Amino acid sequence: MQAGWNRNLVAVVLLLAALFLSACETGRIVRPQSQTERDAARAENLLQDGDATAAAALYEQLADSSPATERNRYRLAAANAWWAAGEVERTRAALSDIEGELTPEELQLQVPLAARVDLARGQPERALQRLARLPRKLPTPVLVNVLEIEGTALFRAGQPLRGIEVLVEREAWLESRADVLANHRLIWNSMLESRAEDLPPSETQDPVIAGWLSLGRTAFAAGRNSSVFREELKSWREAHPDHPASAGLLEDILRSVRTAMTYPRQVALLLPISGREAAAASALRDGFLAAYFTQDAEATRPLVQVYDVAERNAISVYQQAVLDGADFIVGPLTKSSVQAIAEVAGEVPTLALNYLPDEQQVPPAFFQFALAPEDEARQAAARALAEGHRRAIAFVPNNDWGFRVLRSFASELESEGGVLLDYRAYDTGASDFSEPIVKLLRLDESLRREAQLEANLGVPLAFQPQPRQDIDFLFLATTAEHGRLIRPQLRFHFAADLPVYSTSAAYDPARSSDSDLNGIMFADMPWTIAPDAASQAIKETLENFWPARADRWARLYAMGFDAYRLVPRLHNEPHSLGGTLPGMTGVLSMDERGRIHRDLEWAQFRSGTPQELASAVTDLHPGE
Repeated sequence: MQAGWNRNLVAVVLLLAALFLSACETGRIVRPQSQTERDAARAENLLQDGDATAAAALYEQLADSSPATERNRYRLAAANAWWAAGEVERTRAALSDIEGELTPEELQLQVPLAARVDLARGQPERALQRLARLPRKLPTPVLVNVLEIEGTALFRAGQPLRGIEVLVEREAWLESRADVLANHRLIWNSMLESRAEDLPPSETQDPVIAGWLSLGRTAFAAGRNSSVFREELKSWREAHPDHPASAGLLEDILRSVRTAMTYPRQVALLLPISGREAAAASALRDGFLAAYFTQDAEATRPLVQVYDVAERNAISVYQQAVLDGADFIVGPLTKSSVQAIAEVAGEVPTLALNYLPDEQQVPPAFFQFALAPEDEARQAAARALAEGHRRAIAFVPNNDWGFRVLRSFASELESEGGVLLDYRAYDTGASDFSEPIVKLLRLDESLRREAQLEANLGVPLAFQPQPRQDIDFLFLATTAEHGRLIRPQLRFHFAADLPVYSTSAAYDPARSSDSDLNGIMFADMPWTIAPDAASQAIKETLENFWPARADRWARLYAMGFDAYRLVPRLHNEPHSLGGTLPGMTGVLSMDERGRIHRDLEWAQFRSGTPQELASAVTDLHPGE
């Protein structure tokens, strides 16, 4: 976000200056006379000096103390400053305080910024609808800003061809070589986040667009098999020698590829191979070794040593791996083991295969990768909000897993303007969930009203109970086993049409059909929902060699595969995961605590099988 702000700082400051000088009859920059003018100049200086938070606070004070005719200018300035500070929700709040009709100059600030907020909240279609309000004839700095947002939004909305076309158009308005190269990187990074099948055949007559589409398919290969990537890039350059990306961008990419393919000399893999977690650990190990044998040439592979954490104390195993000369450590797996080694880690870069508690300090060069259901619950809330749903109820198992998932779901929902109206926890040992469902849907109140009315009238009534009308959707935390019981009971209790969102736990890949789950939407990894050709080939190999565990442990196999591929990135350029890396388990990125997060695919059960869903679409209401 900060980088995006820096690229557009000059344009925004110019627009703000134009707004603040618009009241001057001569149009000249004059020495500020009033306290308000002095404060506005001080806020602008703070912004340009990098203290965006202080600038935003000062602009908000100016808005509160200014007459109505000037208030919107300062609120817009505050919103831009909050965005520069990385505060998405404060930006959104400042924009929502703007009232009345805006001037064309004010709209040129407000609309693109609101669209950036939409993108940050995972709503690209909404961003595109906003941008459509602007005329195409705009001042060059504004147009460059708008085209960047539009191109990015098109990619994220699943329209990569249009995204490329818009960003290529943007390049015509750029003056410096550095800006052109940054635009090339934007196209490249956007294609990396797309799937190869999203890119249409290169049927266009425009050689530049056709070259980008071809490079996009090569780009996607970077996320799946780095061993052939460099040769594919060289082949692309031979086929497109005059393409704009053949010069500076391709050299940058090749340098990054060399770094991303350079493994440390020795890697230690710490897993509970012989303990209670043996089956899960074996799947992770097999996925890790599958990547080891398929992703790199033999000469470039590191030495991998596997340590059984189940046999000894996790700390002693970790220290032994360090003494044995490990340059990078992957593991351990269980939460307790990860917490233990975090107390002694820091000397050797480490990718733990679980998350530390929020309150525990993270050592230097300590990264965390997990298939966390909490992440999936947060994405369920984001998906529902993106589709226009705000008011939720939740049905979760009465155990630690259920309440952890519920907390994450509710936190994400309410932080983005939604509300959790009610929830019920169900007994996982039961098969009849009628009582908690009836209470959650308030059908008991409907039945009481019926009984009261019949008593008052003295005659029986033909009556169908109605579930509560104040809800938009249900968040259902469930395994596939319990979901097969709960979903039909929801239909029986008149909630067949209520949208239901869930996590990957609702899907059991071992079953060929699950019609009882029809209608449930859930987040899961690309490996499971929409594997590309490379992923599908690896899945078939897994099924051939380990058919007994191919389905049950497939997700952990994919996690092991991605863990191996993360090693060189984290060892050489950990900051590069501030961007994204397409993986088997999702599109991977890293936060400031070193946690690897996964952007997942979405599917819905239809006719008993998961069907991939497109990006979420929401309606844009006037005034939002």
